[in-house]
Amino acid sequence: MKRIFYLLFFVSILLLESCGTVEMESQWRDSEITIDGKTGDWQGRLVAVKETGISLGLLNDETNIYICVSAADRRVAGQVFRQGLVVWFDPQGGKDKILGIRYPLGMEWSDFQGPPGGEAGGQDNARRGARRNLDEIEILGPGRDEKTRLHLDELKGIQAAVATSGGAFIYELKVPLIKGEETPFAAGSAPGKIIGIGFDRPEPDVFVGRGTGGRIPGGFGPGLRGGFGGRGVMIGAGRGFRNAEAIKIWLKAHLAQESKKGS
Repeated sequence: MKRIFYLLFFVSILLLESCGTVEMESQWRDSEITIDGKTGDWQGRLVAVKETGISLGLLNDETNIYICVSAADRRVAGQVFRQGLVVWFDPQGGKDKILGIRYPLGMEWSDFQGPPGGEAGGQDNARRGARRNLDEIEILGPGRDEKTRLHLDELKGIQAAVATSGGAFIYELKVPLIKGEETPFAAGSAPGKIIGIGFDRPEPDVFVGRGTGGRIPGGFGPGLRGGFGGRGVMIGAGRGFRNAEAIKIWLKAHLAQESKKGS
């Protein structure tokens, strides 16, 4: 029966070329899922998405949805840590960006700057930026311009973790389905419903300032080394980072309902 279950799970994910959406069946959570940036809880539950290099896992129970993203290409990890990642939710099953969870936050240009002529200051700023990148989380919406940034431990209901293991990038997220007093931010759905889930990066530009030679100190941003002279240059967050593929996927997710005992 387990073989049949996993076979059905594998064939349940379809790439819809016409609309660029992945249609995926969530599975009912029947075992503990710890949000720790590890795939041990997801064995047999991750499905490769065609032509992306990304594997996805999707589970839910009565109150939460659980997401796992895994990428074997280490360049994906570099991109996510530098630029950040936003997971969007559309309760209507489409691609509207109703509620976004930004984690990691991504590095800011100030994280790479130090006192003039000094390297130590830049390294200290980079370390502080790296800690903020993983210690804080930002909620986007539900209003158009609403943003709420909190320490990860302060956020009720939502849990997130990101890590690298053996060169692979691993991202885990737990989000409440229903908004309540203890869950002020939620996906706005329920078991048996269809929900849209999007993976995207934030879109701010990166400013390469005067005197940097177009190079971010500390070894970050390999695509930004050289070639800009001494002038300030605005470049898109996705442009300038060579050999980094963006995680840009939309799911049309069918949330599972608890199967009846004995069925």
